[in-house]
Amino acid sequence: ENPPPSKTPSRLFATLVVLILGAAVLQSGAFAGGTANGGTGGAGASGVPGAPAGSGGPAASGGPAASGAPAASGDTADVQIEAKDVAFIEKAITAPAGKPFTIAFANEDPGTPHNVEFKDAGGTVVWKGDVFNGVATHIYQVPALPAGAYTFACVVHSSMTGTATLQ
Repeated sequence: ENPPPSKTPSRLFATLVVLILGAAVLQSGAFAGGTANGGTGGAGASGVPGAPAGSGGPAASGGPAASGAPAASGDTADVQIEAKDVAFIEKAITAPAGKPFTIAFANEDPGTPHNVEFKDAGGTVVWKGDVFNGVATHIYQVPALPAGAYTFACVVHSSMTGTATLQ
């Protein structure tokens, strides 16, 4: 006696297709919201989605401050950093110590989220700019930080790092 032919698990297959398509849409950034300065949908300085990012001062939670605004044409900044092909073009930057400064961060990866954060020698995040999708340039407002060597990195892509010297 032969058993009846098995049916293709069509429900399971359909569910997997829907999940894969949903993941692709989310990864493309189609639902990313707001601007780098804490617009709707993004996480602000507190890490809470939709929370305002602040002005570049210390976050109320004691965590790093986040700041940034879309760059207008003709804006200049103290430091330029560019992300392309999921890597920072600049591997080392120099910025002023002891006073606020600005970073023009150019995300040249279409639909790919990036940001810049600074970590001290102990690995503690001392400042974090908001994540935004490329292609776009945002001006980050960085508060005064003490002189020294810092690591700058992208929170989304751990392989993206560089060295910042504040003097």
